Amino acid sequence: MAMPRSGSAGSVSAGSRPRGSVPTASGQKPPADNPCRRKSWRGHQMNRPHRSRSHAGEHTTAGPPAGWRARLAALLRGFRPRPATPTGHGILGPGAVGAVPRQRDGDDLLGGVYEFEQRCAPLVRPVLAELAARGQRPRQLFITCADSRVVPNLITATGPGDLFCVRTVGNLVPRHVAAFAEGDHSVGAAVEYAVEVLGVTTIAVCGHSDCGAVRALLTGSAPPRSHLRAWLRHAEPSLIRFHEPASPSTEELPVAERLCVTNVAQQVENLLTYPSVREAVQAGRLNLVGMYFDLAATRVYLVDPDRYGLDPVRAPAAG
Repeated sequence: MAMPRSGSAGSVSAGSRPRGSVPTASGQKPPADNPCRRKSWRGHQMNRPHRSRSHAGEHTTAGPPAGWRARLAALLRGFRPRPATPTGHGILGPGAVGAVPRQRDGDDLLGGVYEFEQRCAPLVRPVLAELAARGQRPRQLFITCADSRVVPNLITATGPGDLFCVRTVGNLVPRHVAAFAEGDHSVGAAVEYAVEVLGVTTIAVCGHSDCGAVRALLTGSAPPRSHLRAWLRHAEPSLIRFHEPASPSTEELPVAERLCVTNVAQQVENLLTYPSVREAVQAGRLNLVGMYFDLAATRVYLVDPDRYGLDPVRAPAAG
């Protein structure tokens, strides 16, 4: 099908933050394809002394460990291309197949922890040490599904301390009144903390293709008297909204995927039922953004909340 047409930026309020970069200790910027080129790395003073612990005792180093670029290259060798799907196409059309993290065989969770401590921890220790000392200061609240295939830091190219994340089944945000009535306070607590305490400037709700919660909503397959059926009551407004006219950019999608997109638009609207969110949006301090991640095509689209359309993500403005 044709690519989604461009149009709305998919946000309720305008405003964005410039994304500059800070040279590393050697005076050179990280290469464009360096996965560690994150805001938290860019904003970190690489030549600032920090304390780290080794088996031999405590010692002080300057910046990241020596040879961190070589270590990073070795880490990336643990990535391998995954074969394309039989059709080679995502839900929204052809998608390039890139390198993805190698999946572990069996239940090797502790093996992954050990590998992190041996290979990854030395690379991120300077950033995490500063975050531990100064506290978290994320500028984005990222609300997405609990699905294991959605990795927020991967699809947003962010690092430690960049995203305040909330994961719920179906990326649902209970309406303010409904949350109090039914005792679902966890999401509301996170939203209020992000806006009132952390002062985030963006809240993103990110849905995805092949969502099991949306399929259960569409088919009514959640078992009676189950927690899933009770939770999906918060998605009933999405189902009602789904019957409104579809955008030309989504009308060729399978029914379940169109409901995924509509559900994102509804959850963005639900955020406005929280007084602190509504006030921050009206004051121009906060953006609300809807996103849709097409798993097979590995593409992220912006969701237009008015026409339930999908718009491609544009390159940031220079400067």
